[in-house]
Amino acid sequence: MRRWQHCAFGEPGSAGLLRYRLKSPRGRGPFPLLIFLHGAGRNGYDGRLPLGHAFLVRMHLALFCRERLHMLVPQLAPEQQYDSDEFSNALGGAIDALDRVDRGRIYIIGISMGGQGTFSECKRHPGRYAAAIPAVGWTSPDDMDALAQTPLWLAHSHVEDSCYARVYEALRARGADLKYTRLNAFGHKMTGPFFTFWPWARWLFRKSLPPVAAAASPLMEGGRGFSSPQPPAPS
Repeated sequence: MRRWQHCAFGEPGSAGLLRYRLKSPRGRGPFPLLIFLHGAGRNGYDGRLPLGHAFLVRMHLALFCRERLHMLVPQLAPEQQYDSDEFSNALGGAIDALDRVDRGRIYIIGISMGGQGTFSECKRHPGRYAAAIPAVGWTSPDDMDALAQTPLWLAHSHVEDSCYARVYEALRARGADLKYTRLNAFGHKMTGPFFTFWPWARWLFRKSLPPVAAAASPLMEGGRGFSSPQPPAPS
């Protein structure tokens, strides 16, 4: 794996500018792509805080996963939100700008606010992601038919019972491809033991889109914008 690159996609100075860190393997590929959405308190411009939030995910991949993959870690600016057209379109553009990506094996996981973003992305773009793990997040009961089209591993604690119980029952009634983990002992911090010890990566990387769906999957709406090294943070 190469070092983390500090990149951006979108028009400089616009609300839709997406900053992200990217790490890609050497070789011809194509390789799967894993997207990690950080939680609250990691917004900013430096790109470092989201990598810290993803530490246990990265450690698990290093210890237990033999997949060679791209990993893309966006960082929201203080005023940005995951559940917005600007973020979703910029993320699609950043994905579309990458080369050597297996379009049938794009995955997304998120923690807390990032779990909410993961739910939102799967609802907005059924057929984009081969599988997803929204951990200790939240979502509305709307658009369950769209959400049911993506294989999901729902992971939460008793703190998120009301949301996840509703989502689980709605998706099960629709015949969705589901896995489910509920841990009581750790509260909202259950993501620590979950992403360290549970075999989530083995499950995730076995999923793939059918070839026709992967070829037809829309990644970005609107113009291409640009993808470049990290622009300077606002002064």
